Amino acid sequence: MPNSLEDIQDKNKFTNYLNEILSAENAIVERIHKRIQETQFRESKNTLQQEFQEEKNHQSKLRN
Repeated sequence: MPNSLEDIQDKNKFTNYLNEILSAENAIVERIHKRIQETQFRESKNTLQQEFQEEKNHQSKLRN
């Protein structure tokens, strides 16, 4: 059977797993964004902005 119950359950588990990861990425992005706004040091802001962009890329991949 092409779409057995077991296949559907596996796909659902995988989808749930990806959604959990995306949720964590969302929290990370939010936290990094807040830290960027709070920091006064240019070097720290630059580092956080690089991390922020990497996390945004992770989010995009997970959404797709």
